[in-house]
Amino acid sequence: MAADDARESVRHVLEAFAAAPLPDWPAFAATMAARRARPGQVFQHEEDSVNPALFLVTAGVVHVRLAAPDGTMRTVNFARPGDLMASLPTIERRASAPLAEAARDSVLAKALAAANAQRYRLTALTATSYVEISLHEMHVRAHRGVAWGKALATAYLVYAQVMRYERDRMRLPAEARYRSFLVDYAPALRHIQQKDIADYLGVSVVGLSRIASRVRREAGGDEAVPAAPRAADSDDVD
Repeated sequence: MAADDARESVRHVLEAFAAAPLPDWPAFAATMAARRARPGQVFQHEEDSVNPALFLVTAGVVHVRLAAPDGTMRTVNFARPGDLMASLPTIERRASAPLAEAARDSVLAKALAAANAQRYRLTALTATSYVEISLHEMHVRAHRGVAWGKALATAYLVYAQVMRYERDRMRLPAEARYRSFLVDYAPALRHIQQKDIADYLGVSVVGLSRIASRVRREAGGDEAVPAAPRAADSDDVD
């Protein structure tokens, strides 16, 4: 996807969030970066805290992992085209003022607090294109106008809804989680390794194999856990 087309994709997403045209768009668009990542490339580390950003995937599949306080990593998503990802280190209180006003309801307030505490590692599972969107630039504009403030607040709310959906999935029995995964991630399955699916579902690789076998038998062999398409672990390539 050409850089201009990628920026227009971002515009459509953010203006949908704002439910209105966003003023000063050309200047904001100039601050965005259309980038590419090769398979296995980690393009956002959990330690990255400078220039907090949003990422819109325009092509490919991205392995999204969350860093726990003890340093362990947990798979929380496999992002695909159209998905918005976040790397949201703690934002200064003064930069968050527009959101504090917007976050009157508890859902948005909790979303803001949770998002600010998250640290993610983003790894391309395929040749991937994405747009990096500066949160600083969004906050600057949120101070100036309602539309930008609403776009930013809605981005946090969308984040909260996605995380809530994933939490609800994890409350299901293991086999139900797997069946739900097959439906939601069908187009990306061939790019995802079994160990990463197991990590995402919170089961062992052996447990996943047993669950998958039962599902295949019931489906007449139509459903299967994808074989690992890459020899290298995603941590091995920076």
